[in-house]
Amino acid sequence: MAGRSVIPHDLRLLLVEKLADLPMLSQGDLGSRTALLAGVPHSGSLNRNHNNVRGDLLLIVSQLEQTYDRGGGWHLLGVVDNAAAGVEGTELGRALTEIRAQLVLLDNGLRAARPQPYEVAQIHLLDLVGPVLSGVGLLPGAPATSGFALFTPSSRMLRCFCESLKHHSSLLRWSRDQVTTMGVPLVVDPVSTPVDVVLEKLAKLGPLLARQHVIVPAYTAEPEAAAEIWKRIDRGLAADGRHHLVIAFGLPAGSPVPDGVIALPEPRFAIADVRKWVDDIGSSMPWDQNLVERWRKVVLGEFAAFDHDRLPVDLVYDRLDAHCGLVQLNRTPEELLNALEMHEAMDWSAR
Repeated sequence: MAGRSVIPHDLRLLLVEKLADLPMLSQGDLGSRTALLAGVPHSGSLNRNHNNVRGDLLLIVSQLEQTYDRGGGWHLLGVVDNAAAGVEGTELGRALTEIRAQLVLLDNGLRAARPQPYEVAQIHLLDLVGPVLSGVGLLPGAPATSGFALFTPSSRMLRCFCESLKHHSSLLRWSRDQVTTMGVPLVVDPVSTPVDVVLEKLAKLGPLLARQHVIVPAYTAEPEAAAEIWKRIDRGLAADGRHHLVIAFGLPAGSPVPDGVIALPEPRFAIADVRKWVDDIGSSMPWDQNLVERWRKVVLGEFAAFDHDRLPVDLVYDRLDAHCGLVQLNRTPEELLNALEMHEAMDWSAR
């Protein structure tokens, strides 16, 4: 189910551990791990870690726990079945069978609690795969204050990045109730929110950091302001040894990055990213496949005039934000169909 962390963190890690113990993976080669994906549609589009066995398995599990085929079959169960087929009758085989049983119970519970449109139609679920997975992978093992720089023309992408970072870090590092982020980025400027005000706000995070990891988005058009914040921030805020403080700076393209802050890959959107966003939402909702395909055609048609490998970032957010509202306001298939007909009549692709 798109955008929902459906497996308890300890069960996810146990599954990865047992998969890593498979004799077929003993050589550590990518091909053996890819064999676990036999029968999984579009498995070639998954994000992978070619150089680390457990890291690759964690990525596979984290992505497939949210995807289903058209008949409702959970792709993750297919991976577990592929793994168990080669170790039947062994202790490892029995462990995988027990994990599978727990997954089936979870799946049954999720089907009973069908997600609402407001849960799955979220703009931040348009994955900023490069920068987000880089950010998750670069977080230090021990709690500390970390700084990332994301080159973006607006604070909106920074907000989406932080929401997506929260989502993916809860899949890979923390449970979801252990991390929080601000809904609206701090916009640093000399008049309304100067550096001293930002530092005062950050200094008040101590009680929250005693309970949770905290991600703070801070956008500024002045690289000097980011450098000053990073230089003066109290590193002791995360010194209790329990929780991370992550400062995500949004900066204009080409800006110098403060010393000690990690520059993340430039965000890019392709038509394939938009298609996956649509299909993830469609697979999570009780819609007829014809309705999903019609909605997909409407959404993708709005980008027909642009380079499909590098869509305009602001346009992507504008258009998909509108479609979030379309899905959230029109909660039944009949309502959505009527809204799509009106949307088609407006011919957005011609704009």
